[in-house]
Amino acid sequence: MEEAKTGVPSARWQASQTLSKLNYILVGDYEFGHQTKRYIALSFLIIAVLIGFGSYTQTGIFRNSVVSYRPDFYSGFLAIGFVAALHVRRLIPVSLSVYFLLSFSLNTAVTAIIIQGLLGTGVVFGLVMKTAIPAALLMTWLGIRAFAPIMWLLVVVLGSFNLGSMSNAMGVWGFGFLLLTVIGILMQIEGNVSSMKENILYDLTGKLPERLEPLALSSAVVKNSGSDAS
Repeated sequence: MEEAKTGVPSARWQASQTLSKLNYILVGDYEFGHQTKRYIALSFLIIAVLIGFGSYTQTGIFRNSVVSYRPDFYSGFLAIGFVAALHVRRLIPVSLSVYFLLSFSLNTAVTAIIIQGLLGTGVVFGLVMKTAIPAALLMTWLGIRAFAPIMWLLVVVLGSFNLGSMSNAMGVWGFGFLLLTVIGILMQIEGNVSSMKENILYDLTGKLPERLEPLALSSAVVKNSGSDAS
């Protein structure tokens, strides 16, 4: 009655609308807008880079040491190869806008920090990883799928030890860095995110997804029939 007389929504009605909107955002199908996704991506990646550029104390058997995972030329060079794959696969669009240059720089920075963690601080594992990571990346780019899975398996096995050391040194900051990096990159991906799994499996095994195999076979038949006719 009071609302009908004054024409002003009551506090109960406003609270109900707020809860309804909050319910839709948290458990509904609400998605961020295009510009909001970009702001979130840049903000999260900037914080992740600041965390990754910090110095941390690594506990050793005999003494503690201060370690840093700031990228250098080598890790940055490899990071560009990984980030470029996202653009080649058209998961992240390419342009010459200010946003693209900022996001590309931040994506390269966080990827280089992770590569620094994979390389580790040890001499033996570090030397092996400096060979295994670029070899696996090069084989994937060149399509040498017979040996690429073996190299990536070597990277995962040996890299897990170095990432374990990185995790021990960074502690909860490492979890924050990882979470911010993943969300920041996901906010940039356009299209179907599930296609990333198919792209990775195809790079490693050379096997097309089942829904694409008939199309690939029909294209091959058409191509062969055209060459026979000529």
